[in-house]
Amino acid sequence: MISGAALVMLNEVAGVDDYEDIKDLLKSQSVDSEAVEIARLLMGNKSNWSAVMKLINNMGDKYNPDTVRYTLLAYFKKVVMGTKQEKEAQRILRMLYVLNRDDEKEIALLTDLGDIIFWTE
Repeated sequence: MISGAALVMLNEVAGVDDYEDIKDLLKSQSVDSEAVEIARLLMGNKSNWSAVMKLINNMGDKYNPDTVRYTLLAYFKKVVMGTKQEKEAQRILRMLYVLNRDDEKEIALLTDLGDIIFWTE
C-alpha cells in the first residue's frame, strides 16, 4: 500500500521529464516534511533547541532557510486562524511575528527558532 506522502510526491513529479527538476521537487517535499515536524515541536510544550537543531541537521544539503521559514509561517497561520483559545492564539501570533522578520536568511531562521523556544510561553 502506498502512503499518502508517497502519493503526494508522485503527483508532484508526474509529467516532469528533467531528472534535476524531479530531484529538486523531491528535496522540497522532504524539507517541507521536516519543517512541519519542527512546527509540531514548536507548538508543543516540549520544544527545545537540540530537538529542533537535529531536524535542521537531518535536512543535510536539502536545507533551505527560506523554505523552512515559509513552511512554518504557513503552518502557524493555518493553526492560528482555526484556534478558539486566546492564550494559544497569542502564542502562535508571537511565533508568526518572530518568523515574519526579513533578515539574513540563515541567521534569521536560527534566531527566530530561538525566540520561539526561549521567549514564548
